[in-house]
Amino acid sequence: MSPSVPQKPDTPQQPLSSTGGFVAHAKPLEGTAAKTGPNGRYRQVQTQNQPDTQPHWLNRVIWLSPARHNKALHTHSLLTSFGYAFEGLHYAFSTQRNFRIHCQIALFAVGLSLVLAINPLEWVAIGGCIGLVLLCELMNTALEYCLDTVVGTRFDHRVKVAKDTAAAAVVVAVFTSVVTGVWVFLPRLIDLLKQL
Repeated sequence: MSPSVPQKPDTPQQPLSSTGGFVAHAKPLEGTAAKTGPNGRYRQVQTQNQPDTQPHWLNRVIWLSPARHNKALHTHSLLTSFGYAFEGLHYAFSTQRNFRIHCQIALFAVGLSLVLAINPLEWVAIGGCIGLVLLCELMNTALEYCLDTVVGTRFDHRVKVAKDTAAAAVVVAVFTSVVTGVWVFLPRLIDLLKQL
């Protein structure tokens, strides 16, 4: 019987060139082992013989395709970056009801501003409020998506606090926009009604 050959320790590989698809870690996290999945993808999974010493979200399986890894190592062009931004807008508009409602209200506010012929300063105020509300809604969507990816369906009070605070930011932005809209539109609407 031939002597047994010692097996090479299962250690993660370093990030390769454009053909590689590995996460940029020099060594696995404590309590994890490196595994290679299908299509050359790389992950870190919790080992059975080591205690769970890392936070639960570090022990979740992380996949990174070779194409995504290659993109992460190179600077995107300006046009490509705008493309990713429009992908985010499309996702928010197609999946978030509140974002669609805010967009409809924004279009109504712009149309009313054109009809009432508001001055340039008021245009700045209305445009700033529209941008503020949409920005807060996008950030709220991004934060919720990240937190849901980390914790999954498990309840975590800290995640609840983070989501509630992000939602409160949207409410503050909406309240500010309502006050600004009343300040800009109400006097002109009253004058228009008096002329009828």
